[in-house]
Amino acid sequence: MKKASYILIFIIASFSLFSNYKKFIMSVQEINIFQSVASSSYEFDRNYLNKISKVYPNLSSSAIPIKGVLGGYYVTHDSIKEGIKLLNQANKDNPFIGFPDMILGRVYEVIGQNDSFNLYTTRAYNKLPNNSASYLLLAKKLLKEEKIDSLSYFFNKISDRVSDNNIWQIYLAAMFSINDNFSKYNVDSASVISNAKKAKIFTDDNTVRLISDYIIHGKEKVIANLNKYEKAKDTFDIDPNYAINSMKEVLSDIGDNFDYYETTIEMSFNVKDYSSVINLFSEMKNKEMTALKANIIEMISISYLYKNDINSGCSLAMLLDDMNYNLDSTVKLLCQINL
Repeated sequence: MKKASYILIFIIASFSLFSNYKKFIMSVQEINIFQSVASSSYEFDRNYLNKISKVYPNLSSSAIPIKGVLGGYYVTHDSIKEGIKLLNQANKDNPFIGFPDMILGRVYEVIGQNDSFNLYTTRAYNKLPNNSASYLLLAKKLLKEEKIDSLSYFFNKISDRVSDNNIWQIYLAAMFSINDNFSKYNVDSASVISNAKKAKIFTDDNTVRLISDYIIHGKEKVIANLNKYEKAKDTFDIDPNYAINSMKEVLSDIGDNFDYYETTIEMSFNVKDYSSVINLFSEMKNKEMTALKANIIEMISISYLYKNDINSGCSLAMLLDDMNYNLDSTVKLLCQINL
């Protein structure tokens, strides 16, 4: 009797382990599918997806219909007709998710069916109003219709709700695309420039910052100074004075670029010009440009200490210590940090 009980317990335990293992494998495969969908690559085993779609209608972690994922796969792999059919079926399986509408909007944009593009773009945005991909479709639609005021209206609504670099990138790229026609579309250029300045402070995304610079300073000026910046970095080891003077010229032309300031601070620090480091930091503070890299803050802290401003230097050092930054041991000693 006792032996029979042990056998029963073993069978139940084995079944439970097997069941949990299957769930684990399914979860791993689902994660792989979801990552593939998120990147729009749709690189996964189609046979596996076909197999599970008969049993599981959705990706459980997202509620995206499996037929929508399959539809995306077919569209990406040049079977547009089959993809559209599956995407329409996916909409019936889950009419609220918006994912199939988004892909259908992209498809109809590519094949030039504007009425269908407009229809599915509107549906996608209404179902996914906080999604950057649906806002991208909406921005394209509004640009085609020359409804620039509406584009700005929707940007203001979504950016108030969502903190997403992509939203800013889409809006700024749209504004830059009509940069020479602001008066034609009655666009408030001061408002656009104000948004571009906000974006540069709000995000550390290089693309957003570059487009913002294009809007604020003009593309030609930005590119000319970018070339000068690259040349200064390349020549610093050969002629540091020339490189630093070049960077100061760049800053006088474009004085709101974090990379330009941080590079000039680093160059000045490396030639032990601590006064210039402090002056550059003061300029940044006056412009509310305080989101500096930790290693640059350390250079500024050390510069203050070299100039005998212990309070300012140690205040920055303690800020870095709170961030668990690996401070220079001499700074720790001078500021009595973690002794």
